[in-house]
Amino acid sequence: MYLVGAGPGDPGLLTARALELIATADVVLYDRLIPASALTGARADAELIYVGKEGGGPSMPQGQIDQALLDHARAGRTVVRLKGGDPFVFGRGGEEAEALRGAGIAVEIVARQIPAILGVPGGATTTIGEIRRVAGQVSHVNGWSVGIALVVLAVIAAGQRIDHRLPGPLAGLILSIVAVHALGLASRHGVAVLGAVPGGLPHVRLPYVSWSQLRRLPGLVLTVTFVCIAQTAATVRSSGSTARSSVRSSAVRGSDAAAPTDFNRDLIGVGAGSVVAGLIGAFAVDASPPNTAIATASGSRSQLANIMAAAGVLVVALVATAPLAVLPEAMLAATLVFIAT
Repeated sequence: MYLVGAGPGDPGLLTARALELIATADVVLYDRLIPASALTGARADAELIYVGKEGGGPSMPQGQIDQALLDHARAGRTVVRLKGGDPFVFGRGGEEAEALRGAGIAVEIVARQIPAILGVPGGATTTIGEIRRVAGQVSHVNGWSVGIALVVLAVIAAGQRIDHRLPGPLAGLILSIVAVHALGLASRHGVAVLGAVPGGLPHVRLPYVSWSQLRRLPGLVLTVTFVCIAQTAATVRSSGSTARSSVRSSAVRGSDAAAPTDFNRDLIGVGAGSVVAGLIGAFAVDASPPNTAIATASGSRSQLANIMAAAGVLVVALVATAPLAVLPEAMLAATLVFIAT
C-alpha cells in the first residue's frame, strides 16, 4: 500500500519512485487533480479507480475511500493511492494513513528496514521483492545487528511509556555507538555502520546556473514556493490551534496566554532560511510539520527548543561527526520501524 503525492500535476514532474509504483500497481485510486496522462504508465490490467471530490458534485465519502484502500490491500494487491500535491498538506493523506495504520498496514517502511535490522543486503525495487530477498538470506542473519535493533526498540518504547518527553531515540543512538566502538562490532562481527560523515561548516557561495538550467527554473521555483507557503500555512494554523487549546486547558493554573500566530513572520523566517540554504547548497526550508509536531508533543512552548536543536546540530557538524561513522544501520532502521508502527 503506497500513498503517493503527484506534485503540481504535470506528469513530467512525477518522481521516478512515483512512476515506478504506478507502473507496478494492481490498483490505483486517484483524485480529481490527477491528469489522465499521469496514468498512462499503469499496467494494462491495472484497475484505475476515480475517487475525486468536487464541491457541489458527486463525491465518494472519505470513509468509503478508506474502506476501498483496506479491502484491496487485504486482498494482497499492490495499491497506489495517487493524490495531487503533497497528500499530507493538500489532501487527507493523514486520515488515510491513520486508517491503514489502525488496520495494521505499515508494510512499506517496515519491509524496507528488515535487511538493515537483520544485517543482510537489501536493495530490491519492490516490497515483495525485498521480503523474498531477505527470506533467501536467513542463514546469513547477523545476530549482533538484530540485538542492536531490539535494544533500541526497547529503549525507545520504555522512554515513551515513562514520559513522552524522554529522548528515547537519542539514548538508543548513544548506546548503539558505544557498543559498536567498545566491542568492535563493525570490524569483528560485520555489523553495518553509517561510515564517514563529512563535517565542518558549509562553503557559502553563489550557485552556478547555466542558461539552459535558468530557463527551467521558473516553474520549479513557483512549485517549491507554493508548497512551502501552503505547508507553512497549514503548520501555523495547526500549531496555533494546539497552543490555544493548551492555554485554555491550563488557564486555571495561571499559565500565560499563548502569543498569537503571525503567518507573515513565519514566511519571513522560511524565506530567509531558504536564501541561506541556497547559498550553502542545502534544500529549501519550510515549516517542517513533523518537527513542529515533535516539539509540541515534547512540551516545547517557544522557539528556544528549535534554537537549541540547531545549536546541537551545529556542534555535531563541527566537532562530533567522527562518532557517527560507527552508528549502526540497525539502530536507524529500528527507529523508523518504531515510528511506522
